[in-house]
Amino acid sequence: GQGTLRKRYTEAGQPWAWAKTGTLTNNLNLCGYLRTRSGRLVAFTFFNNNHIGTSYATRNEVERVLRQVRERL
Repeated sequence: GQGTLRKRYTEAGQPWAWAKTGTLTNNLNLCGYLRTRSGRLVAFTFFNNNHIGTSYATRNEVERVLRQVRERL
């Protein structure tokens, strides 16, 4: 598949999150679903408005949180 998330949210070639991004200057949003290790399907939304720092750092933090959700639920 194509898209900005396909390299971030996959494991062993299989996606574990399906989402849509929305990015403007100092605004980074992500909304979608993720499959936890236990098999649950979870809906999530992140709105990072007027964030300080780079979009790269914000994306990494969102990914860190989503990986924790994936592991713990």
